Amino acid sequence: MKKLFCLVLSAVIVLSLCVLPAAAYTDDDGAGNLVETGYDTDTEISAEGDYMCLLTDTLSLSGTAGGDVIAACMSFRSSSLTAGGSVRIAAMEAVIGAECRNITAAAMELEISEDTDCSAVYAAADTVIFRGECDSLYVSASVVYVYGTVTGVAEIDADTVYFDASCSVASAKVTSPSAPKMTDGTAAADNAALSGVLVWNDSSATVRDYIFAAAISIISALIGAMLLQLTIGQKIYDAAYDVFRRPLRCILIGLLALIAVPTAAMMLITVSTEIGMALLCIYCAAVLTALIFTGCFIGVKLFPSMNRYLASVIGATMIAVAVNIPYVKFIVSILASSAALGFWCSTAFRRRLPPSPVTEDPDFSAPSVDSQNL
Repeated sequence: MKKLFCLVLSAVIVLSLCVLPAAAYTDDDGAGNLVETGYDTDTEISAEGDYMCLLTDTLSLSGTAGGDVIAACMSFRSSSLTAGGSVRIAAMEAVIGAECRNITAAAMELEISEDTDCSAVYAAADTVIFRGECDSLYVSASVVYVYGTVTGVAEIDADTVYFDASCSVASAKVTSPSAPKMTDGTAAADNAALSGVLVWNDSSATVRDYIFAAAISIISALIGAMLLQLTIGQKIYDAAYDVFRRPLRCILIGLLALIAVPTAAMMLITVSTEIGMALLCIYCAAVLTALIFTGCFIGVKLFPSMNRYLASVIGATMIAVAVNIPYVKFIVSILASSAALGFWCSTAFRRRLPPSPVTEDPDFSAPSVDSQNL
């Protein structure tokens, strides 16, 4: 029965990731709302109500919709698009040109093109290029380029912000660790058109902020390690044995889980928001717990003769310190999360783990047998 369940679950994941995006589908619900899917879609829409396109690789849109335009895809591009409501886009890369009420977009690379005219733009991306016209602009990104016109307030939270000499901004509030610049490299504060309307809030972290954040992270790891050892101490010993015996297998399974679960959750949100959001919450909690769990079994592995609580605390502290070190924290986080998730996934449907070289007694703190093989 468990093998059948695994097979069905695998089939559902494969179906969600591979088959459904290639299945073209168009439906008018009778109320003027249009729903469409397809691998590559180039559509001039004409919908009285909302237009929705999901599970698409590449989507190019033009035309009109009386309501909202909603799309989730890998690549999105629109031009000469008119919507009576808002345009809401989730994509890896997006170029949006539309006349609408509001634009809400999340992408890795996002461009609001010159033929955009709307009340407000809400954008979250790695790189945002704004060339259109709107009343209000709200952006959270790594890098932001402003070429267009903002008749109201532009609020930008980014690592680097550039304003072009051709842009027109009535009021700009920038939160960034570096001072806003013009695209020619000069300081934006020295620009005559921006000097009176630009407010910069320096968000660069001080040494005190860094130490405080690291201290909170370490304290949380210590408390989490104690709780995990108290509740699932035997699982920590099992992981110390299983993960170090087959590290590559556990990490690969964990990486698959890291990618597949949020992807499936985003797809479920289009069907049932409650179920999709619940799965995302469980996923986030599992990833955070996985970091501490990995620290615990590393501590047990490195210090087999030490008290189990102390060993877990030391291991969790090592992980907490590592994830606060620049340039290595991303790699440590991925490997640590993958190892724990891989162990959980690989043992979820296993009747019994191989015998652990440590005792089943939860109060046993100093194993003396074959500690080197742990």
